[in-house]
Amino acid sequence: MESKKVSVKDLTVLGMLSGIIVLLAYTPIGLIPLGPISASTIHIPVIVGAMILGPKKGIALGTVMGTISFIRALTAPGWLDQLFRNPLVSILPRVFIGVAAYYMYRWIKDVSQKDTIAYIMGSIAGSLTNTILTLGALTIATTFAFPDKLQEVVALVVTIVSTSGLVEAIGTGLIVPPIVYALKKLRY
Repeated sequence: MESKKVSVKDLTVLGMLSGIIVLLAYTPIGLIPLGPISASTIHIPVIVGAMILGPKKGIALGTVMGTISFIRALTAPGWLDQLFRNPLVSILPRVFIGVAAYYMYRWIKDVSQKDTIAYIMGSIAGSLTNTILTLGALTIATTFAFPDKLQEVVALVVTIVSTSGLVEAIGTGLIVPPIVYALKKLRY
């Protein structure tokens, strides 16, 4: 059986990005108010990590993000927060953020040979993966746990997807490429 070692540099970057995820999750920087909605930035380190370190490490960072969401839900009082106490809602969807971002980035890079376009499209794919899978899991969980609240959750999901979900995707597409370019200049 062949084992692949993780370099100290990769481990250091993973640790820093994990720390940034925690910082964003527990400070107002992680949820930026935009009038009546808020845009999340917590998924950005996951996408950056996946693009510079690859999909496996993107999975690890998505797991960190989901685990933090799960832990936060344990202390949150609302009925909607109770649904995030289910790892299928809080953790599993986040595992796929880095995978989607990386493979969209690689596919666009192979087709267009343009780094910037590939970074933008990979970032948008990662952000939309977070929004769609998490809200989809939330809707399914509501069906089983709080069927009387399903109509309320569906209305909330539609509002989030059509407002902050799109803002997050566009913002992520603008924020991630310069970060990835800077990190790639350092060797990645």
